[in-house]
Amino acid sequence: MSRRTAWQLIGAGLLAMAIGIPGSMVLPDGWHVLLITATVLAGLAFFIGVAGLASQKWILVPAFIAAAFGPIILAVIGHDALLGTYGTPEQCTLRTTEEHRTTKHPSVDHVLDCPSGEQEITTAWSERLRAQQATVLTLPPFRPMLAETTSFSLGLLAAIPVAMAALVITAGAVRKES
Repeated sequence: MSRRTAWQLIGAGLLAMAIGIPGSMVLPDGWHVLLITATVLAGLAFFIGVAGLASQKWILVPAFIAAAFGPIILAVIGHDALLGTYGTPEQCTLRTTEEHRTTKHPSVDHVLDCPSGEQEITTAWSERLRAQQATVLTLPPFRPMLAETTSFSLGLLAAIPVAMAALVITAGAVRKES
């Protein structure tokens, strides 16, 4: 692969991830998974670019791991970190729930009445609300989330971009030696 094509793939992959990751934090439940999937495909363009730039087999595994799992980790943990750090906690009352037990991944759709208006939150079955009151973190335009489910690691959040930058630098250095 030519050096120019490799850099174009790296740039296009990074640009698409920079657009898709914040976009997935804004879209409603269900739709954000579609955008995360597209962002993973953009990560694979980054992977192909890094692999083509380095032209060494040993870089394939770390580049693939960073490109395939990096966007997912950044989207999910980034959303938790943003709302956990900057979100406004609101005391909300549970209005209705709709249980989806028969699906492969059981979940519950909650409709809550909050001071800022109605909020719809989907949770895994194991994280469903058991009380009529809940604390919801809101930060428009991001999807709201339950305060009880907020857990994130800033170290992991920072490690993904650092690893991707290190891969590009390493691939460029290996290419120059060849």
